[in-house]
Amino acid sequence: MNRKTLDWIEIEQALGRPLEEELQGAIKSLHDFPLELLEEARKLPAPLQLRFMEYYLDEGEHPYAAMFYESVVREGEDPENWLRGGILTASLPLEELLAQDVSAILGSLQPRPGEAWMRFRQRWNEWISGCSPCGAPALLRPDLDYHYWPPKHIKCLTVKPFVERLEPVHDIALATRRWLAAHFAEEAARLDLLGKVWDLGALITAVVPDAGALSNDASIALTAMLREQRDLGVIDFDSIPYNDRDLYIPGFRGPDGWYAGNVD
Repeated sequence: MNRKTLDWIEIEQALGRPLEEELQGAIKSLHDFPLELLEEARKLPAPLQLRFMEYYLDEGEHPYAAMFYESVVREGEDPENWLRGGILTASLPLEELLAQDVSAILGSLQPRPGEAWMRFRQRWNEWISGCSPCGAPALLRPDLDYHYWPPKHIKCLTVKPFVERLEPVHDIALATRRWLAAHFAEEAARLDLLGKVWDLGALITAVVPDAGALSNDASIALTAMLREQRDLGVIDFDSIPYNDRDLYIPGFRGPDGWYAGNVD
């Protein structure tokens, strides 16, 4: 007798009832997994819980079942909202971002006709850590689910908790230039170059040695960021109250005109 058959017999013994043969593989989406079956799964010995769920799932859902099991069965997440929706943002090396116009960066996310652009609010603690899309342009896609696998140039973040960090944006080109400036400035700060190297070409070479020619948008963004440092002063974040630091992130300090390319 094979292991699969032994599993089913063990599950039936633990349940005290037979498994319905007509329902084997009948559930085509994890979001549709019945609550009463989830409750039954929780009552089973831990080694049998996932196997019980897989009995009812279409085989195409089996690769996602373990993630669902951890989040929903063990941690109590709402099954209907588990990994439902996604937030798309660009995921490219800095040297590639600096070489592309804003239209190319945004186009890589494949926006739909009439889709509203969003951006991530800037947060100092996320900017300084370099691990969050501080200020990045984004698209909110409520229709995505766990089946979506983004190409390597797109990062897909879960709606929860990241949706709370999104805000509408009226000028997406300007917002994207600010994000480029902030992203570059974070790398410069990590290398302790911010406020110490004032020539743009030298700064780019030091921060991104493999960078090629800058796009026009990147040139506007980095020129404006350097102007912030020169005209508004280099910020010593240790002297700024923690709750106020979001306002002083490079790339978000100067007026819109600088990031629109105005030189005055």
